[in-house]
Amino acid sequence: MIRQSVSSFIRTAKIERAKTLLKTTVLPIHEIADMLAFNTPNYFIQVFRDITGMSPAQYRKKWKIE
Repeated sequence: MIRQSVSSFIRTAKIERAKTLLKTTVLPIHEIADMLAFNTPNYFIQVFRDITGMSPAQYRKKWKIE
């Protein structure tokens, strides 16, 4: 079992919630960042990119249903 710090676990859980919100809502990215208690939208984007390999906007576009 791989152990991770509490802060890493929380950050990962927030990004999983963000992924759901990006796929299922049209909420602006800055509102999602605020809802998930990131200090700034830019920090949210940075963390999201570090974990997923893409920006929130790219992720939303990838999952957008036409």
